[in-house]
Amino acid sequence: MVTTLQPWASPNPTKAIVYAYETLRISAILMEPYMPIKSAELLDRLGVVSSQRGWEQCVFNKDVNIAELVKGLKEGKRPGHLFPLIK
Repeated sequence: MVTTLQPWASPNPTKAIVYAYETLRISAILMEPYMPIKSAELLDRLGVVSSQRGWEQCVFNKDVNIAELVKGLKEGKRPGHLFPLIK
């Protein structure tokens, strides 16, 4: 889908960020049954509220409010890696 929509070719540079955010958000919701802890951690980092983590929200939203997206990312910010290096 991202390859077809080509957000990097857009004159709007935030389009690629919105597409990446939406792809991560939907992926985290879909992987929740298999990786509940990591998907919850990713959704927390993305600033997605608990009420917006259901199957109904697995829809790509191209009309994301950039200010709300940035606010959510700032609120959901957590230090460290989602998958730390195994030594």
